[in-house]
Amino acid sequence: MVIELALEDIEGRETGSGGQGYARSRALRVAVELHTMKFVTHHYEEAGWEVTDVSARESWDLVCTRVGEPEIHVEVKGTISDGEKVFLTRNEVEHARQRYPHVALAVVTRINITWVEERPVASGGSLRVRSPWVVEDAALSPIAYEYRPPVSPGD
Repeated sequence: MVIELALEDIEGRETGSGGQGYARSRALRVAVELHTMKFVTHHYEEAGWEVTDVSARESWDLVCTRVGEPEIHVEVKGTISDGEKVFLTRNEVEHARQRYPHVALAVVTRINITWVEERPVASGGSLRVRSPWVVEDAALSPIAYEYRPPVSPGD
Protein backbone atom coordinates (compact mmCIF):
# COMPACT_ATOMS: atom_id res chain seq x y z
CA MET A 1 0.00 0.00 0.00
CA VAL A 2 1.37 3.39 -0.93
CA ILE A 3 0.28 5.87 1.67
CA GLU A 4 0.34 9.62 1.80
CA LEU A 5 -0.23 11.50 5.03
CA ALA A 6 -1.88 14.79 5.76
CA LEU A 7 0.32 17.82 5.26
CA GLU A 8 0.94 18.47 8.92
CA ASP A 9 4.06 19.08 10.88
CA ILE A 10 5.09 16.58 13.51
CA GLU A 11 3.35 18.54 16.26
CA GLY A 12 0.08 18.01 14.37
CA ARG A 13 -0.79 21.55 13.29
CA GLU A 14 -2.98 21.37 10.20
CA THR A 15 -2.03 23.13 6.99
CA GLY A 16 -5.65 23.24 5.90
CA SER A 17 -5.46 20.62 3.14
CA GLY A 18 -8.33 18.51 4.50
CA GLY A 19 -6.99 15.46 2.75
CA GLN A 20 -3.97 13.35 2.12
CA GLY A 21 -0.63 14.93 1.32
CA TYR A 22 2.95 13.77 1.45
CA ALA A 23 4.53 12.77 4.74
CA ARG A 24 7.82 14.40 5.63
CA SER A 25 9.17 11.26 7.25
CA ARG A 26 9.50 7.72 5.90
CA ALA A 27 9.19 6.41 9.46
CA LEU A 28 5.92 8.31 9.87
CA ARG A 29 4.55 6.92 6.57
CA VAL A 30 5.47 3.38 7.59
CA ALA A 31 3.91 3.74 11.06
CA VAL A 32 0.63 4.97 9.57
CA GLU A 33 0.67 2.34 6.82
CA LEU A 34 1.17 -0.57 9.21
CA HIS A 35 -1.46 0.74 11.62
CA THR A 36 -3.97 1.30 8.81
CA MET A 37 -3.56 -2.19 7.38
CA LYS A 38 -3.98 -3.76 10.85
CA PHE A 39 -7.02 -1.56 11.56
CA VAL A 40 -8.81 -2.53 8.34
CA THR A 41 -7.79 -6.18 8.58
CA HIS A 42 -9.24 -6.33 12.10
CA HIS A 43 -12.49 -4.75 10.87
CA TYR A 44 -13.00 -7.42 8.21
CA GLU A 45 -11.89 -10.30 10.44
CA GLU A 46 -14.38 -9.20 13.12
CA ALA A 47 -17.09 -9.38 10.44
CA GLY A 48 -16.14 -13.00 9.69
CA TRP A 49 -13.93 -12.51 6.64
CA GLU A 50 -10.61 -14.26 6.04
CA VAL A 51 -8.17 -11.50 5.06
CA THR A 52 -5.01 -11.77 2.95
CA ASP A 53 -2.59 -8.87 2.47
CA VAL A 54 -1.68 -8.69 -1.23
CA SER A 55 -0.37 -5.12 -1.23
CA ALA A 56 3.21 -6.15 -2.07
CA ARG A 57 2.18 -7.70 -5.39
CA GLU A 58 -1.16 -6.20 -6.47
CA SER A 59 -2.56 -2.72 -7.06
CA TRP A 60 -5.06 -3.26 -4.22
CA ASP A 61 -4.32 -4.11 -0.61
CA LEU A 62 -6.50 -6.86 0.82
CA VAL A 63 -8.41 -9.88 -0.45
CA CYS A 64 -11.34 -10.83 1.78
CA THR A 65 -13.11 -14.18 1.52
CA ARG A 66 -16.08 -15.62 3.38
CA VAL A 67 -17.97 -18.85 2.73
CA GLY A 68 -20.89 -18.34 0.38
CA GLU A 69 -19.89 -14.82 -0.68
CA PRO A 70 -17.89 -13.41 -3.58
CA GLU A 71 -14.28 -12.43 -2.88
CA ILE A 72 -13.86 -8.72 -2.11
CA HIS A 73 -10.78 -6.69 -3.02
CA VAL A 74 -10.18 -3.82 -0.61
CA GLU A 75 -8.22 -0.64 -1.30
CA VAL A 76 -6.88 0.73 2.00
CA LYS A 77 -6.00 4.37 2.69
CA GLY A 78 -4.84 5.94 5.92
CA THR A 79 -4.38 9.54 6.98
CA ILE A 80 -3.90 11.69 10.05
CA SER A 81 -6.29 14.24 8.50
CA ASP A 82 -10.08 14.08 8.25
CA GLY A 83 -9.73 12.16 4.97
CA GLU A 84 -11.78 14.59 2.92
CA LYS A 85 -9.60 13.61 -0.06
CA VAL A 86 -7.44 10.56 -0.76
CA PHE A 87 -4.98 9.84 -3.56
CA LEU A 88 -5.68 7.00 -5.96
CA THR A 89 -3.39 5.63 -8.63
CA ARG A 90 -4.59 4.95 -12.15
CA ASN A 91 -4.25 1.20 -11.44
CA GLU A 92 -6.35 1.49 -8.27
CA VAL A 93 -9.15 3.26 -10.16
CA GLU A 94 -9.04 0.84 -13.10
CA HIS A 95 -9.08 -2.18 -10.80
CA ALA A 96 -12.02 -0.82 -8.80
CA ARG A 97 -14.01 -0.25 -11.98
CA GLN A 98 -13.21 -3.69 -13.40
CA ARG A 99 -13.90 -5.49 -10.12
CA TYR A 100 -17.18 -3.69 -9.23
CA PRO A 101 -19.30 -4.64 -7.28
CA HIS A 102 -16.80 -6.87 -5.48
CA VAL A 103 -14.51 -4.06 -4.41
CA ALA A 104 -14.34 -1.81 -1.35
CA LEU A 105 -12.56 1.36 -0.27
CA ALA A 106 -11.55 1.52 3.41
CA VAL A 107 -10.23 4.85 4.69
CA VAL A 108 -8.88 5.23 8.22
CA THR A 109 -8.93 8.90 9.20
CA ARG A 110 -7.68 10.96 12.12
CA ILE A 111 -4.94 8.50 13.03
CA ASN A 112 -3.08 9.63 16.15
CA ILE A 113 0.71 9.92 16.13
CA THR A 114 2.80 9.88 19.27
CA TRP A 115 6.58 9.91 19.41
CA VAL A 116 8.38 7.32 21.52
CA GLU A 117 12.16 7.61 21.63
CA GLU A 118 12.04 9.73 18.45
CA ARG A 119 10.01 7.08 16.60
CA PRO A 120 6.41 7.64 15.45
CA VAL A 121 3.71 5.33 16.81
CA ALA A 122 0.30 5.35 15.10
CA SER A 123 -2.92 4.53 16.94
CA GLY A 124 -6.67 5.07 16.84
CA GLY A 125 -8.57 6.54 13.97
CA SER A 126 -12.01 6.31 12.44
CA LEU A 127 -12.93 3.90 9.65
CA ARG A 128 -15.07 4.71 6.64
CA VAL A 129 -15.85 1.83 4.26
CA ARG A 130 -17.50 2.08 0.86
CA SER A 131 -18.65 -1.38 -0.26
CA PRO A 132 -19.40 -1.81 -3.01
CA TRP A 133 -17.14 1.05 -4.05
CA VAL A 134 -18.19 2.99 -7.14
CA VAL A 135 -15.50 5.30 -8.50
CA GLU A 136 -17.45 8.33 -9.73
CA ASP A 137 -15.82 10.38 -12.51
CA ALA A 138 -17.09 13.61 -10.95
CA ALA A 139 -15.19 12.83 -7.73
CA LEU A 140 -11.83 12.35 -9.50
CA SER A 141 -9.39 15.22 -10.11
CA PRO A 142 -6.15 14.84 -12.07
CA ILE A 143 -3.15 15.84 -9.97
CA ALA A 144 -0.31 14.76 -12.22
CA TYR A 145 0.48 14.10 -15.85
CA GLU A 146 3.17 12.04 -17.48
CA TYR A 147 4.79 14.00 -20.27
CA ARG A 148 7.34 12.85 -22.81
CA PRO A 149 9.11 15.84 -24.38
CA PRO A 150 9.72 15.55 -28.09
CA VAL A 151 13.19 14.44 -29.04
CA SER A 152 15.10 17.00 -31.07
CA PRO A 153 17.28 15.84 -33.96
CA GLY A 154 20.79 15.26 -32.67
CA ASP A 155 19.69 14.33 -29.14
